[in-house]
Amino acid sequence: MKRTLSDYSSLRAAEYNDSQINAAWLDTRQQSFREKLSLSALGSRYLLGAKGTGKTHLLRYFSLKVALKRNSYDLKSSLNELGAISIYLRLPNDLSKFDHLGRDQGKIIFKVYFELLILRSTFDLIDNICSESNINDSAVCEVAEKYFNKKFENVSYILEYINNQTNKIGWCIKKYAKKKQVEF
Repeated sequence: MKRTLSDYSSLRAAEYNDSQINAAWLDTRQQSFREKLSLSALGSRYLLGAKGTGKTHLLRYFSLKVALKRNSYDLKSSLNELGAISIYLRLPNDLSKFDHLGRDQGKIIFKVYFELLILRSTFDLIDNICSESNINDSAVCEVAEKYFNKKFENVSYILEYINNQTNKIGWCIKKYAKKKQVEF
């Protein structure tokens, strides 16, 4: 029997693991969400809806990370199913910490922070693919080494480095709130 979200203690899809997202998915009998989303088409998609209407569940279900679990970590099958490399990125709740930096400075620092969040999600996905599919991650490390100008042993070290950089930004913002000057 197919499980539904109400079978779990919370109704918030953000609180479920990837297996629960897959287990609770129900498609419509009419035109499917996959066809409506048209992930392989060019251009942006906007998903609007009131709280609790399934936006997060939909976005997570159609992320490559969750599709890989559905397809036993077969990358080709997952990409064929989705028609795109889709990454679900949940932003932290404390983004207001950038507000007191001033418009220009806050924008610049937020752009770097946001890029690091995207990189973290991307390398987390790559790490999952490599470890579950027994793929050597040395080529990934070579690319990252050029991007970051730093040597990495494996993708886990790349993730550690990215986490350290995002933590540094948070620390600098807290320091700025006390001294009113940014030091990186």
